[in-house]
Amino acid sequence: MALLLWATDDTVKAMFDVEKLDKDGSVGARFTADGMTVEVTFAKTGDLGAHLRLSKGNTVIVNRALANTVEDVYAKWKSDPRFRNWMTNDAMKAVIRAREVDAWRQANPQKNTGDNK
Repeated sequence: MALLLWATDDTVKAMFDVEKLDKDGSVGARFTADGMTVEVTFAKTGDLGAHLRLSKGNTVIVNRALANTVEDVYAKWKSDPRFRNWMTNDAMKAVIRAREVDAWRQANPQKNTGDNK
């Protein structure tokens, strides 16, 4: 049995063709939308694993494994222009783990100013 979740807005009138994939210990689906071929597979047994491949014509755009763990670490967002405010705004401690905020503030005392509302 295969299950495919189809989610879209009201402008899409019909689901496009989807091919079931079952190969090399993985199961998944392949479809083409707006000229982009999407292939996603998931490990059937053993460790958690998934793979994504996006291509358009003969050009491969993405071909990589997907994350197999959740890494809820805001430090990975340090290049985002909002990052400093996230780490200096006390109200954000309700969203970001306080331990992560406090560790960043200790390591960056010179940057520990901002909108602390």
